[in-house]
Amino acid sequence: MKTIDQIIKDCRSEGTIEYSIGDLITRVNEKGKKHPNIKTVYSVSNTLGIIRSDDFRENAVYSQDTSNYVVIEPRMFAYNPARLNIGSIAFLKGNEAGLVSPMYVVFKVNENIIIDEYLFYLLKTTFISKRIKDYTEEGARFRFDFERWNWIKINVPSIEKQKEIVNALDLFTQLEAELEAELEARKKQYQLYREQLLNFDEETNGGGRKLMFSDLLNYIQPTRFIVGSTQYDDSYPIPVLTAGKTFILGYTNEQVGIYNASKDNPVIIFDDFTCSIQWVDFPFKVKSSAMKILNKKYDDLNLKFLYYLMKKIDYKPAKGEHSRQWLSSYSKKEVFIPDRKTQDKITLLLDYFDAYINDLSSGLPKEIKLRKQQYEYYRDILLNFEGA
Repeated sequence: MKTIDQIIKDCRSEGTIEYSIGDLITRVNEKGKKHPNIKTVYSVSNTLGIIRSDDFRENAVYSQDTSNYVVIEPRMFAYNPARLNIGSIAFLKGNEAGLVSPMYVVFKVNENIIIDEYLFYLLKTTFISKRIKDYTEEGARFRFDFERWNWIKINVPSIEKQKEIVNALDLFTQLEAELEAELEARKKQYQLYREQLLNFDEETNGGGRKLMFSDLLNYIQPTRFIVGSTQYDDSYPIPVLTAGKTFILGYTNEQVGIYNASKDNPVIIFDDFTCSIQWVDFPFKVKSSAMKILNKKYDDLNLKFLYYLMKKIDYKPAKGEHSRQWLSSYSKKEVFIPDRKTQDKITLLLDYFDAYINDLSSGLPKEIKLRKQQYEYYRDILLNFEGA
């Protein structure tokens, strides 16, 4: 089997022909009303490709009347002109024709000149992504109309070389997919292991006692704050946090209201609305008064152990109870707290597993990040024939 460097060398030794992307594709605008038997509705994701709308979102968001939707056949492309800048373009890999929203543009490729897999990888490259952004409609909203593909020139190798490049890139994406699958499996394993480690009582774990969270934690109600910058720099060094998935919302240089958490003085923060919880061990400010800052009430408590215990509890407001009652409801929950030695042992084990599946500087996330960077590097080299 050829190495990547050999493939690059072989491809560069062969001539290419310059085309505009518009020369290689043809728009398709067949409406659903002419094909009443086609019922499947697809969406286009920048990460998942073309996927059934029912699988993409929990609730169907497409119209019940799909007569004006556009038919997409296998191997055809679809993209949203207003979201092409974030990579929302893909081709239909399955065998089932379907429909996409009228907002999408659908096109097919000239298979005598370029293969769909090759074009797909090409459209994801850094240099083509930059040209797409350069040629977009000026104004408040991003928009890339179909005619603008005529403005992007590419050098196209032979079909044989295209297939060779696609096969090489497929190996990278397959490896990344395998690592992602392993990560998901490890996450499930971690959740099961955490449940087992934190499922104990007096009979199975010697010393310890039952306490309510209100007996274990103090909390601080911070004042409301507005983010000053979305990018970190020396002028705005202080992260502004939200307890949701975003976590770091932005940065500020405002010195008032900083909570000086550290490795030796960590805290737990949570948001009343989302019921999400974060571990913080660095100086920060917070998004708004919806968030609370928790620290321990007494020394014989490992706060990280309590953090894992809180993450294990899936709190849902009772029927008719407002979500903002989360703090008062949570504080009344009774949990078993083992002796400090057991707390420390469990925390050490969970820290190890948590880093393995979540830490970008180690474990599987680091491996996936490195493989993705390697793939993107070789993808851009393999597909860029400018000056070849």
